[in-house]
Amino acid sequence: MTWSSVVAAKGDASRECGWEPNGDVPNGEKGLFPHVINLATRARISVNATCGQRAPEVSAAPPWGWLWDGMFQERPLKKRGIALLTEFLHTSCLGNLGSSKLLVNLGSSKRFSTLKGNVSPLPLLPVSPRPLSFPVCDSRSPDPARRHPIANAIDGTNSWWQSPSLAAGRRYEWVTITLDLRQVYQVAYVIVKSAVSPRPGNWVLERSLDGRRFEPWQYYALSDADCLAAYGVQATRGRPSYATDTQVICTSYFSRLNPLEGGEVHTSLVNGRPGSAGPSEALRQFTEARYVRLRLQKIRTLHGDLQGRSSQSDASVTKRYFYSIKDISIGGRCVCHGHADNCVSDDEDGRVSAGRGHGVADL
Repeated sequence: MTWSSVVAAKGDASRECGWEPNGDVPNGEKGLFPHVINLATRARISVNATCGQRAPEVSAAPPWGWLWDGMFQERPLKKRGIALLTEFLHTSCLGNLGSSKLLVNLGSSKRFSTLKGNVSPLPLLPVSPRPLSFPVCDSRSPDPARRHPIANAIDGTNSWWQSPSLAAGRRYEWVTITLDLRQVYQVAYVIVKSAVSPRPGNWVLERSLDGRRFEPWQYYALSDADCLAAYGVQATRGRPSYATDTQVICTSYFSRLNPLEGGEVHTSLVNGRPGSAGPSEALRQFTEARYVRLRLQKIRTLHGDLQGRSSQSDASVTKRYFYSIKDISIGGRCVCHGHADNCVSDDEDGRVSAGRGHGVADL
């Protein structure tokens, strides 16, 4: 078996993770393997918390929700941010700027911002006189734009799933998403794309064959120190790498603040492992799963933003923090032991079997 023959079904995902088509196996034999498909599109997906389920929820969604506090001190404002900020001024929605200060000369062609005490001129931008609207999440709304169910994470559209914000309680840092692939597959990669929030801070990617006993595939943490403190695993520095076919690492590589929206987490379960050229029984067993679980455990916030605050002590701060996921892709293939070259789907029950080549291998 050669894992190098994997061809990703989702655009350039194969190139991103370094997989190239190659049908040769070390012993010189040619194997027939199904191409990788996106297993998430046929999965059953569930989650234990979604915004707007108990009542309509107003959130301060990025990017403008993130413009307050320390962001002014970290880098110059982008034009979009300045326009939004000026809208706040026109509608008296300044809120609490914390230690940051903003000076605006509405009567001139220049606006000035104080960044760490240094006054810098900023160009005048056109500002809409309309009041700034706050996003509302309501699972019972007839407007689909206000509903953010977990099904949005695998429907292939620009819609997204969103969790309750921390204004509803700090317990919503712990959210679990489970995908039932309906049968056992060999999983090559998992890609998670955030929507209108940064990527999750601390979380665990897990697998299971029976839906009861889950084992970790990989840990993710806000910092290398968090890897050890939260998961008892020494952090792998830089881009994820693996010493063995079954090593479970912890990485902070994908938990950086930027980008504030649309950030992606690419997890290869094959590439970079010693047995990726195959055959490797250990790697085959390590990648087999029917259930894939994301246990989100800490939201990425601005440094120090929640220190000394209770879960609902300042809704202007806590309502801006939540998870949002636009897409979950799971690249995998049938468990056919090299005896078929494509997967045959059953549209009625969502199951997939391997066909052609030396026969059909079902489970």
